[in-house]
Amino acid sequence: MKSTLLLILHFHQPVGNFDSVIERVCDRCYGPFLDLAARHTEIKFNLHISGCLMDWFSSRNPAMIESIRALLRRGSAELVGGAMYEPIFSVVSPEDVKAQIKLMQKESKRLFGSGFKSAWVPERVWEPSAVSVLAESGVESVILDDTHLLYAGLRKEDTYGYYVTEDNGRALRVFASDKPLRYSMPFKAVDVSIGYMKKVASSRQGPLFTYGDDVEKFGEWPGTYKSVYEDGWLNRFFEGIAENRDWLVTSTISEYIEKNPPLGRIYIPAASYEEMNEWAMPLRSLDEYSKFKNDLKKHGLAEKAVPFLRGGYFRNFLVKYNEADQLHKRMLYAADRLRQAKMTPGGKDYSEASRRLYKGQCNCAYWHGVFGGLYLYHLRKALYDNILQAERDTLEAGKRCITRFDVTDFDADGLDEVILYNKDVWLCSKPSLGGALTELDALYRHHNITNTMGRYREHYSRGEEGQPAFDTYRRCMFTDHLAQAGFSLEDFERGDFTAHDLSKPFWNFGLKGKELILKSPPRCADGVIEIEKRISLKKRCLSVGYSLKKKALRGGTFFLTEMPFIMPDADSGRYLYIIGSPRSAEEAAIKSRGESTEVEKVEVVDTRNELGLILEFSPACGLWRFPIYTVSRSESGTETNYQGSVTVARWELGARRIDRREFKIRLILK
Repeated sequence: MKSTLLLILHFHQPVGNFDSVIERVCDRCYGPFLDLAARHTEIKFNLHISGCLMDWFSSRNPAMIESIRALLRRGSAELVGGAMYEPIFSVVSPEDVKAQIKLMQKESKRLFGSGFKSAWVPERVWEPSAVSVLAESGVESVILDDTHLLYAGLRKEDTYGYYVTEDNGRALRVFASDKPLRYSMPFKAVDVSIGYMKKVASSRQGPLFTYGDDVEKFGEWPGTYKSVYEDGWLNRFFEGIAENRDWLVTSTISEYIEKNPPLGRIYIPAASYEEMNEWAMPLRSLDEYSKFKNDLKKHGLAEKAVPFLRGGYFRNFLVKYNEADQLHKRMLYAADRLRQAKMTPGGKDYSEASRRLYKGQCNCAYWHGVFGGLYLYHLRKALYDNILQAERDTLEAGKRCITRFDVTDFDADGLDEVILYNKDVWLCSKPSLGGALTELDALYRHHNITNTMGRYREHYSRGEEGQPAFDTYRRCMFTDHLAQAGFSLEDFERGDFTAHDLSKPFWNFGLKGKELILKSPPRCADGVIEIEKRISLKKRCLSVGYSLKKKALRGGTFFLTEMPFIMPDADSGRYLYIIGSPRSAEEAAIKSRGESTEVEKVEVVDTRNELGLILEFSPACGLWRFPIYTVSRSESGTETNYQGSVTVARWELGARRIDRREFKIRLILK
C-alpha cells in the first residue's frame, strides 16, 4: 500500500492589510505557486483561500480566481473552507461561526464553482466545543497539528493517519499537519522532506503525511522567493514526488477519506500550535517556561517532554493585552446589538452589517506573537472600522441624537461599566479605573479615537538604551493623577512615576439626569483628596467636570488628567495641533512633543476636514503633549511604530489647607 501526502495550502491576508502588500504577495508567492501547480498535473492540492483574499481577488486580481478554478476543474485540487473571515472559533459566538461558514460556502460556489467539506482552523486554535458547531454546519473534517494529538496522549508514530473526534454525538474527522514536514519545507533540501517520508514509510503500511501550512512560506517569507522559485526548490519537490510515485502519491482530502478509514477516535484538549501556546502566557511565566525548556534541552529531554508541556491558552491574550480585550468585547457588544436588530419585526436587511461584523472578527489583530498582529495599527483600525459600521447600521439614522445609558459588565470582569451613546458617539466609562474612558468612538466616521496601544514588555524585549519606556498602567482617556512640583513631561512620558494614580480602587457611580457621576474614595497623598467626576454627552460634545476637595495637601501639588488619542490616518501629515487662542495659536505636528502654559483650547485639525478634535479647558491649564511609540519585531528586525499621541492637562491645586477646586474639559468631535 502506497504512502499518501496531503498538500494543504493556506492562503490568507488580514482584513485591513495594505493593497501594496497583497499585490507583492500575489507576485512573489500566490501567482508563481499556482503557475507551478498548474504545470505539475500529477500533483493534487487542497487549497484554503480565506474570505479576506476571496474578496480581494474578486475585486483586484480575478486572474487568481481563474487559476484556482482551473485546478479545480481538472480535478487537481479541492477547496478547504472554514469561517469566511478567519475568526478564532472559540472567541466569537457559535451563531457567528455558523453564519461565516454558510457565507463562505456561498462565496466559494459563486467564485470557484465548488463548495467544501473540510475546514481550516484559524491559527489551529482548538477547543472541543468547536466539533458540534462545525458538524452542524456541514463540515466533515478539520486540519490541526500533530502536536494536538500528542497533547491528547498519542505518540508521534500514531499520527500518520486521521482520527475522529466527537462532541455530544456529532463526529468530526481530524487531520494532523506533520511538524517535521512543516519545519523542513521549503527551508531544507528537497531530499530531507522526501527522505523523512520514505524512512517512516519503510516501517509501516501506507502512512498518511499531512502537510498543512501557510502558502506564504513559498515566496513571501524572507529569502524564500529566491530559494523556492529562482533556485527551483518547489519544482524539484514536485519532481521528487513524481519520481517516487512507486511508493508515494498525493491526494485530496475527500479522496483519501473515501478510500481509508480513521485510525480511531480521540478527544483533543484545548490547544494551538506550540509557539502560540507560549506567546499567550504572561511574560513572567513565559520566561520561567523558556528556562525550563532550555534545561530539558540540555538534558536531552526536550522532544520527549513535548506532549506534557503545553504553555498557555489562546484566550489569555485577552488578559495579556488590554487592547485585544477591548477590541474583542467591543465586537461582542456590536454583535449583540446586531442580533437584537435582526429580531425586530419588519426590520431592514442587515446582511451588509453582518458581513462587516464578520470582517471585524478576523483573528490577526487580536493577538501578538513575534511579528505584527495587535501591534499593527492599520489592522486594529480595519477591525474597528467594520465593527463600528456594523453597529451604526443598527441605529436609526432618522432619530434625534438622543444620548442613552447602558450600565453593564461590558468586559466581563465582574464589575459594571457605563456606556453612553447616541447615533454619532459611543463611549465606555470604567468606574474601576476612576471613570476613565476605555473607548471613545466617532460612530459617524467609524473611528475609535482611543485605539492606541500600550507599551508592553515582550519576551523579546531587551531594554536597550533608546528603546521607548514600558507602561506600568492602562493608559485611557481621562486617567487622573496627582504629582508634585518637579515632576516633568519627560518623567510622565517615560512612565517614571512619582505621580499618584487616582484610578483605583473602584469609584462609586450613579446616574443623575443626563450625567454619569463618579466619586472617588478619600485618597491620602501627603494629605486627603476627594474627587467627583461628572461625564455627559450631548450630540458630538463630551463634557468631563471635576470637583476636588482637598485637605492638608502640601504646596506644589498638581492634578493631571491624560487624553490619549489616534487619528484615522495615524501620524499622517494631514493632522496638526493648533494650541491656544486664534491670536496666539501655536501650530505643531501630531507627533510633536512639548509643553504649553495657560491653554484654554487645543484643536487637532484634519486638513481633509473628515475628523477633527477640539479640547477646551476651564480654567486654563498647563498642557503636555507627546507621541506614543512601541517597539516590536518584524520579519526584517525590530521596528518602532507610532501608536497615538497623548495630551496631559495640568492644574496646580494651591497651598490652602482646605480647598475645593473645579475643572472642566469639553471634547468636541468635528
